[in-house]
Amino acid sequence: MHQSVRIRLAPAAASLLVVFALPAIAAASAPSGTTPVFKLIEGKAWSSYPYSPPVLHIPAGKTVALELTDNIGGCGLVTVFPHLGPQGKTVSIRVPVGDTKRILIHAPKPGKYVYHCSENMWYGEIVAE
Repeated sequence: MHQSVRIRLAPAAASLLVVFALPAIAAASAPSGTTPVFKLIEGKAWSSYPYSPPVLHIPAGKTVALELTDNIGGCGLVTVFPHLGPQGKTVSIRVPVGDTKRILIHAPKPGKYVYHCSENMWYGEIVAE
């Protein structure tokens, strides 16, 4: 015989459950006049993609900070962002395994921008809107 179990959560606990159960896709809110911060993870445990989120949405024409956490190593230690540096140049960042580093990127116009590891094995996409 099967028994069903019901768990009743207090409203505050239910809110925490929703916050931590949803994937982080957008930027953390930032006060007006500050640089928005977006998070990107290499090697997130529950994801089948090397980068999480697989598609990151950022505002076009605005400089944003990208916090990159590396859980993989290998060629994932260096991530390359073509056309997202100053004057549309390529920028890259080296992040040791288990660490988080920040880089400023700028999508000059709306569109899709592909980034990759240093060996061109793993790819992700940034959509500027």
